[in-house]
Amino acid sequence: MKRVLCLLVLAFTIYSCGQGEQQAADYLELHRDALVIDLHSDVVLRMMEGADFGARDTTGHMDIPRLQDGGIDLQVIACWLPTEMPLEECRLHADIIIDSVNAQVARNSDQVEICRTAAEAERVGGDGKIAIFIGLENGVAIANDLDNIQRFFDTWRAVFDSLSHRFQRLVYFIGRYAFCFRRLNRFWS
Repeated sequence: MKRVLCLLVLAFTIYSCGQGEQQAADYLELHRDALVIDLHSDVVLRMMEGADFGARDTTGHMDIPRLQDGGIDLQVIACWLPTEMPLEECRLHADIIIDSVNAQVARNSDQVEICRTAAEAERVGGDGKIAIFIGLENGVAIANDLDNIQRFFDTWRAVFDSLSHRFQRLVYFIGRYAFCFRRLNRFWS
C-alpha cells in the first residue's frame, strides 16, 4: 500500500511540474483581468523628498512604471501627519503633503488621475490610466475642526483612509462621533 501511495504522489508531482508554465500564464491572465487595488501606499514621503513618481525609482518601492507592471488599477496614497503635531500646524502641513501628490499627478496626467468616487475610478480605468485616491491617514489633519473634512474633500479631493492611529487623537471625536460619521457617509454615497 505504501508503494502505491508513493507511486501516486510521484506521478502527481511529475504531472504537476509539467503544468507550471500553464498555471503561471493562467494566474497572470486572471490578475490582468481582475480589478487590482492597493489600499495604502506611503509613496508621498518619497514625493516630498523630490522623487519623481513618473520615473522608475531604484531606491523606493513604488512608482508609476511599477504600478503599471504590477497591473494596479487603483492606488490609495496615504497622507500621514504625526499625532504629536500641534493642531495649529495640521491643516497647513496636510495641504503641503496633498499638494505634492497633486503636483506629481499633474506631471503624469497621461498615466494617472485623482479620483474620489467609484464612477470616476471606472472612467479613469477605461481611459487606460491608474486611478489615484488621496487618503488622509488618521484624524490629525482634521485638527479638531470637522469643517476640515469638507474642505479637504472639496479642495484636494481627499478622503479619510483612517480616523485614528492612536487613542489620544480619537478623544476629540467622542462628543461629536455620530455627527462626524454622518458627515463622512455623505461623501462616500
